[in-house]
Amino acid sequence: SSGINAEYGGGLRKFVCRVAYTHMGGSVNLSSGFPPANVKVFYKNNDSASWGSHLLDLSWNNYNGADNGFVSWVAKEHLQEQGVGWNKCFKCEVWINGVVERSCLGNCTCN
Repeated sequence: SSGINAEYGGGLRKFVCRVAYTHMGGSVNLSSGFPPANVKVFYKNNDSASWGSHLLDLSWNNYNGADNGFVSWVAKEHLQEQGVGWNKCFKCEVWINGVVERSCLGNCTCN
C-alpha cells in the first residue's frame, strides 16, 4: 500500500514513500525508470497553511511485494535551517503517467 514514513537517527532524517503501481493487474517494479516516477516530499507547519515548494526529491531504493520504496536522507540541521518542524505535516506526492497520488504524515489535510 502506498504511504509516507519518516524516521530519524543521529543527525539525519530519512523519508520513505511507498508506491504501489500496477499495470494490467500486475505489480510493477519501478527500478528501471519506466514508467518514470516523480516522487517528492512537501511540508507545511500546520493544517491551515499551504504546501510550500517541495522539500525533497526521492530516489528509487527497493521493491518489496507490491511496493516500490523511494527514499531520501536529509540532515536535521538542514531541516531546522528551513524552519521545518519534525512533528508537523509532510506529504509524499507521486506522479506517474500524468496521474498523481498523495499520502500524508501528521495531522493534516492531504491535498
